[in-house]
Amino acid sequence: MKTQVLSCGRIFKLLAYVPLVISASVAALAQVQPDSLADGLVAYYPLDGDANDAGGSGINGILHNVSPTADRSGKPSAALSFQGVRDSYVDLGSPASLQFTGDFTVTAWVKFSGGATGNPRVFSYGADCGYEFLTVETTSNRHFGANLACVKFAADPTFGEGQWHFVAARRSGATATVFVNGSFVSTNTVSAVPVFSGNLNLGRKSILDPLETRTYWGGAIDEVRFYNRALSEEELNLLMAPTMIGGPFLNPANGHNYYLLAASSWQKAERKAAELGGHLVTINDSQENAWVTATFETFNGERHDLWIGLSDAQQEGVFTWASGEPLAYTNWADGQPVDAGSEDYVHIWSGTGGRWNDYVSRDLGGTRGVVEVPSPGTDCTAPPAGLVGWWPGDGNANDLSGGNNGILVNASTRAGYVGDAFAFSGQDSYVLVPSSSAIDAITSALTLEAWVWHETNPVAGQRYLTLTPDRAFLGFDTRGFNKGFVFSFAVAGTGGVSLTTDVAVEARKWYHVVGTYDGREQRLYVNGTQVSFAVVDRPLGENPASELLLSFPGGAGMNGLIDEAAIYNRALRTAEIQSHFAAGRAGMCKAPVLAGIETLFPGIARLSIKGQAGKDLEIFGSSNLVDWVFLTRIGNPTGKIKVDDPLAGTFKHRFYRAVMP
Repeated sequence: MKTQVLSCGRIFKLLAYVPLVISASVAALAQVQPDSLADGLVAYYPLDGDANDAGGSGINGILHNVSPTADRSGKPSAALSFQGVRDSYVDLGSPASLQFTGDFTVTAWVKFSGGATGNPRVFSYGADCGYEFLTVETTSNRHFGANLACVKFAADPTFGEGQWHFVAARRSGATATVFVNGSFVSTNTVSAVPVFSGNLNLGRKSILDPLETRTYWGGAIDEVRFYNRALSEEELNLLMAPTMIGGPFLNPANGHNYYLLAASSWQKAERKAAELGGHLVTINDSQENAWVTATFETFNGERHDLWIGLSDAQQEGVFTWASGEPLAYTNWADGQPVDAGSEDYVHIWSGTGGRWNDYVSRDLGGTRGVVEVPSPGTDCTAPPAGLVGWWPGDGNANDLSGGNNGILVNASTRAGYVGDAFAFSGQDSYVLVPSSSAIDAITSALTLEAWVWHETNPVAGQRYLTLTPDRAFLGFDTRGFNKGFVFSFAVAGTGGVSLTTDVAVEARKWYHVVGTYDGREQRLYVNGTQVSFAVVDRPLGENPASELLLSFPGGAGMNGLIDEAAIYNRALRTAEIQSHFAAGRAGMCKAPVLAGIETLFPGIARLSIKGQAGKDLEIFGSSNLVDWVFLTRIGNPTGKIKVDDPLAGTFKHRFYRAVMP
């Protein structure tokens, strides 16, 4: 079972792939990918032992003397091996839909290891005057090149034998480019229109002279995609993101899940980790370092260096974790780290017993990434009813629950507890959420919630969330002279009660802090536990222009991070607060999430979906990721729903998409 969650602006989508025989299990992994990678996709060949088109166009190929081989992640029979001889190729016929005369892109993963003298072809349609991708010569280091409409061009750099390379040929207007391993390596001007004859082949030239001996591919080809448009550089980089080799692996010491990625640069591994809902691993102690090394250094019989989430790329000599967590533990090898310019990214050095080395980030360096995704935080919790405003701090001050968008004032965002968070510097550093009818309507009950982290010891009277003018606030105060700082929660202005707790606030540590008020009883929770209680029996009062502040203007602003800030028009129950704390770094579900698939009986799938309570979901189905059919619109009063598809078993492939309209 494969699941995939996509996001496009404020429309959130969930995709689930259901095979003909529906499985009751659900993959533990959700991969993020923009909708654009399905746009314009005419044909897609995973080459998992066959040449069937998974793009939905039905352009299936015929194998000729090729055999299954392992792909770039080591998965058996997930790519095709070519012998470098005339009769070893894949014939895709002569489809008119792939006779591109305007913009197009063709991508593939390739590995060469021999072949006849000359210029072996990866793909060829119409030969030199159609479009082709090839290597120049057959030495151990080769130039990649392309032919388009009788114009030939090749890249200056060379690429090594026996390694997987991501390649693409692209035309945009009159500009043709060759893209290899994350960079455009060759560009030419092509104004002519390609001419197509012969069949589209993988592994040899489209049109062969009877004596042809020079164009046969020796090596492997995988993941070939044909688009009828020019992909952007960002989209090409997304397609070449490292694949997952293994996981999840549960670390019993901390309850987190870990995944192993195929070799790539540090940056690409971290980007993939973020897509998986985590970061490259943050190692907090010697026990975790030993577990990561023992689990991943030698995997499937191969030993590799391992990227971890530490780097000094932002400031030389100042190492920080990609997760934003404080640096509490290191395990440098002798003589490391080295203050040497581009050696900014840290890996576990294989064969050293888990010692660390800072190194150059390279695509072809052979270093694999270890991803850490907190668990049970991998299971986000559905946003409960009554949510009026929710500001996760993911790159902006937008409200995910409605239109109560905030304004950053001398504040920014950076890596936080759940994705990114708001970063405040103290004096006059805050987020202003202007008055709205939804916020003004909070007059009898409320909940204020946030994850908070202090860069330094706090100052008495500073605040996290304030519903002005002092109708309610969540912050911290002194516990008494020289006795440290504690969390506080107050409602009903100066006539109300300010709750405090004996839980001391420590710098550089995350806390989940919640204050609730039901119109009579006031409660303060820290890390899922109620720590203070009082009877107030006083209304919040009405105010026609209540603003919400994260941090605070003047000297009451905090120096640190606020994440997942939220306000509700009711008092959350203890169980709801505990579920938010237990979700950990997954937080509340920002998009519909596939919580499970079960088989009612053969051919019928039941989807379990989590989303924001009170928000309807529209469900669509597809057999090819291109043509979507509306299935149903359903209410979601509790945040969790079940949807049946009685037609699932009639399709070889079945995809689903859930949209919050």
